[in-house]
Amino acid sequence: MICDVATLPDEVPGTAGVLIIGSGPVGLVIARHLAELGVAATVLEAGGELPSAVDRDCLHIECSDQILTGAQLGRTRQLGGGLNLWGGQLARFHAATLDAPSSTWPLAASELDGPFDIAARLLGAPPRALTPPPLALATMRAELARFELEAVATSWLSAPKWRRAVWAELRHSARIRIVLGAAVSALALDPARGEVRGVVVRTREGRRISFAGRTVIIAAGTIESVRLLLQPAADGRPQPWHDLPWLGRGFSEHLEAMVARIHVTSPSRLADFFDPVVGPGSKQTWKLFGRVALGEEEDGCGVVMLSAPGNLRHSLAEVRLLLRTLSPRDGLASLPRLFEAAASSLREVGPLAFRYVRHRRIGSYFRGSPSLRASVEQTARFDNRLELAASCDPLGIRRARLHWHTGREEGMVFQALARRAARWLEAEGIGRAELPARLLEDPKGFAQSADEGLHPAGGARMSLSARDGVVDRDLQVHGVSGLYVCGASVFPRMGYANPTLPAAALGVRLAQKLAQRATDAERSAA
Repeated sequence: MICDVATLPDEVPGTAGVLIIGSGPVGLVIARHLAELGVAATVLEAGGELPSAVDRDCLHIECSDQILTGAQLGRTRQLGGGLNLWGGQLARFHAATLDAPSSTWPLAASELDGPFDIAARLLGAPPRALTPPPLALATMRAELARFELEAVATSWLSAPKWRRAVWAELRHSARIRIVLGAAVSALALDPARGEVRGVVVRTREGRRISFAGRTVIIAAGTIESVRLLLQPAADGRPQPWHDLPWLGRGFSEHLEAMVARIHVTSPSRLADFFDPVVGPGSKQTWKLFGRVALGEEEDGCGVVMLSAPGNLRHSLAEVRLLLRTLSPRDGLASLPRLFEAAASSLREVGPLAFRYVRHRRIGSYFRGSPSLRASVEQTARFDNRLELAASCDPLGIRRARLHWHTGREEGMVFQALARRAARWLEAEGIGRAELPARLLEDPKGFAQSADEGLHPAGGARMSLSARDGVVDRDLQVHGVSGLYVCGASVFPRMGYANPTLPAAALGVRLAQKLAQRATDAERSAA
């Protein structure tokens, strides 16, 4: 069921269900899996069906150091949250992200194997979408290890915003209630018992509505989740978790940049590795993954992918453009150019069609030199942090202020991965890679000029102790019973992957534990 908060009374009584803050991919995956396990959930979404000017203003944050443009561009406040912006990329964590000696994750990779598959299904992936197909040239894959690289596959959904059937399920579900226009401004606690009691919501009309509940999950996206944790109680007093040293700290982003131009000598071998593989309901792309030592106990990681300028699409686009612009007056003059463009496209259609039908791969022909683009993990720095600003949004809730900067470590990862990929390309006879001079001479400056990956993380990191993080390995806030945080904000380090699937997998794991707890409580009561 989906309703508007304006239709509800000033106090909404609690139930045995779960309160989830945020209707993005993580919040809705949790709600749907809880429903599958027989547990009811109420999802509180601050926005409406579509974002308004007020919603966009509420998402504005202040930046004190480097400007994080993705903090505004990569976020929305509306039903579905990030599902409306998500490109449908599904990527598992690399096992070393959780299991490497330098990892600060309190979970083992094996603990997320099952949740990854369930999360992928709930996000719309067909069966076996996360199983990478074999490379066309298996020897290529074996050779990568010589250059401290590894082949990893990323899946892309054909319908990342979910199909109509899923939204119909949510609208008619007896176990899921979605409340729109419900901006949570404070968390309510029982101070004597250290337990969550519910939340306080502010509406656009200025009302305050209390939702009672003994299980609250904050899944509103990294920045909004941390912003809510930083808010004082409804009476203005600090919350008990405000003393946690890592609250708001360790904020990080993926950084992306072009790291090499390829002078290709063997286009076919380049395509054999990088061309997307098409499967039922999804496609997969291959990338080069690598870890880079940055010190005795610190490392970084990233992936290198192909960026191909111009292929068949450009020829077809030229034909379409000419067809649109042809007129009786100049049509004859344009016909030679039209036939030339059409002939160029047809020469490419045959081989590409054969490659698709025979090998299920989306081939590419290059116009000019293709490039390598790298996406690297940012080091989780204690001084990269979110805090509350002095100003408030239109609903009277204090805004977030971000202190964020990049450093030499990210530049070193860019540099190392580019050099490894260049050596591999030359050894395979694929081509010669030309690296930017700034990457070689000034890695810190190169990292500072890199693009943002629109994947903010950190600020409520997982840890075994309250000294080292904000939530425990089960995502419960240290020292507060019934209050959980789920999403990329809990990542101690973010790895190379798009965070949607890992965050949703953590949500599936949390839903399973809450459902098991509810079952145990029912058995004890009986």
